Amino acid sequence: MNIQQFYRFLDEAIPKDLSCEWDNDGLMLAFDPEKEVRRVLVALDANRLTVEKAIESGADLIVTHHPLIFHPIRHLSFADPMQSSLSKLAGHGIALFSFHTRLDAVEGGVNDILAQKLGLTDCVPACEVGRGGLLPTPLDSSLFAQAVKETLGSDRISVVLPRAEAHRVAVLGGSGKHCLEELIAEGYDTFVTGEVSFDEENAYYDAGINLICAGHFYTEHPVCDHIKHLLNKADPSLEVTVIDSNVISGGLH
Repeated sequence: MNIQQFYRFLDEAIPKDLSCEWDNDGLMLAFDPEKEVRRVLVALDANRLTVEKAIESGADLIVTHHPLIFHPIRHLSFADPMQSSLSKLAGHGIALFSFHTRLDAVEGGVNDILAQKLGLTDCVPACEVGRGGLLPTPLDSSLFAQAVKETLGSDRISVVLPRAEAHRVAVLGGSGKHCLEELIAEGYDTFVTGEVSFDEENAYYDAGINLICAGHFYTEHPVCDHIKHLLNKADPSLEVTVIDSNVISGGLH
């Protein structure tokens, strides 16, 4: 299959109409749409680390969650890191696809995977593209927070635990900003996400809802294996490598 055919396959599996209006995702770069794809790199981010590894490995295509091009390009300057990455990819004939909020929302995507990993049942849509469900039995909030950290492999977590137990839990991978009102209205007692603002952390305490921030990267990275599965479904002979694109350390001690 060539670049164009792979994009059509993924665009059908992860439909564009699921994307949030403010988002920019999909086809980022296709220097040669007819190029045959034999080797693909999958990562959460199209950062410099990912670009360098794609070039080193001789990849034909990169598929990421976070878009490299998010805001309109108003001028060309390869001193700009994003445009420099695009130039390097084009120079090596490497295409780039990014599936962002539509991959959050799609069945089997970021938030379904997150809910499943945390053991939630009876899941339903929540928080725009998130999911909400139940723990099989109520669990001590601190123990649940520790389980989230260990399950996702987070290097650190931030918690606000005004309730003793967690039971009705909503999840939203990545940034969980501006979800509190909906969580209150729908009766959730606990929210697991990647990050929120400092002011919102205080607001969760005042609202009496547990907040567990397990890191933007760690709450979304598990979807990369799902992307790999989709690619190999299209072509079982395809060489697909998932890489860890996290460049943020847990801090100095």
